Amino acid sequence: MIYSNHIFIFVLMEHLIFKHIEFLLPSHNCVIIPDFGGFIVNMEPAIFDQEGQLVPPAYSIVFNQALKYNDGLLANSISEAEKTGYDAACRKIKDTVNNIKKELLLKGKVHCGNMGWMTRDENDNIAFICNENIKHPAYYGLTGMTLQPISNIRH
Repeated sequence: MIYSNHIFIFVLMEHLIFKHIEFLLPSHNCVIIPDFGGFIVNMEPAIFDQEGQLVPPAYSIVFNQALKYNDGLLANSISEAEKTGYDAACRKIKDTVNNIKKELLLKGKVHCGNMGWMTRDENDNIAFICNENIKHPAYYGLTGMTLQPISNIRH
């Protein structure tokens, strides 16, 4: 498949933005794409369920369209990774936001790397659908287990 330069650059930049967000979220819990919205980590502690199963901590990502302030976190990450200036990174983010908005209007869906995807809801708000298989690095490899009360264990 042949891509025009403009579309090819958009695809690369789109993935770059989301790769940076994936990298930043576990240590910052909130990453804002200026003038677009913020991704927030939602963590729930481990619990015992009704059957005595120890369920590991849960990790999901939510999107808040109201968070639009440029806190500099994403731009700094891009600037450092690409060895470019902060202003150049901000321009790349702005161009990417415009392209993501266009993609949402034209195709109705934008993939957000491993985090999930975005669509528009019936009220024209951005709806983010989190990838259910995404794991926090600290929780990687944890699985549920059944524990028995000590009184049930034979010697």
